[in-house]
Amino acid sequence: MRALCTKVFGLGLTLCVLATAAPAGAQTPPADAPSPAAGQAAPAKHPGDMATAKDLVKGCTARLTTDPSTGDPVLSGGRCKEYLIGFFTQQKDNLTPKPEERFCTNGVVSFGKVARTVIDFAEGHADLMEGLPDPLIMAAMHTAYPCTKQDPQ
Repeated sequence: MRALCTKVFGLGLTLCVLATAAPAGAQTPPADAPSPAAGQAAPAKHPGDMATAKDLVKGCTARLTTDPSTGDPVLSGGRCKEYLIGFFTQQKDNLTPKPEERFCTNGVVSFGKVARTVIDFAEGHADLMEGLPDPLIMAAMHTAYPCTKQDPQ
């Protein structure tokens, strides 16, 4: 297990999510592969892709369990985790976030906690479910991890 850390929005905030190594034989996109723009889903490559927020929530729900010893949520890989890794990796490029796009975790947050946050937020926001996954993730993170006056501006 390793921590995937990225500066969020170039404001001196760092988001770290715990990640497990990719399974043997897993393919990663080439370094020069284009990334989707913020708020856009990656182009669909096969039926398992996350085209909508509903797809993301369904994929996260299917792979989310609870660690019996700690009670912490655990995300066991799959398309949900892949999408979340891509989402947070992309965020490091957003240097001028809108206020509604800012979130401050101020420490390590596991993919399990992020997935639980997104799933719980989605339950009360059906209006976001048919759209792209990124706005749902952004709204869930902004709500769950608001920035305070002590956070760097």
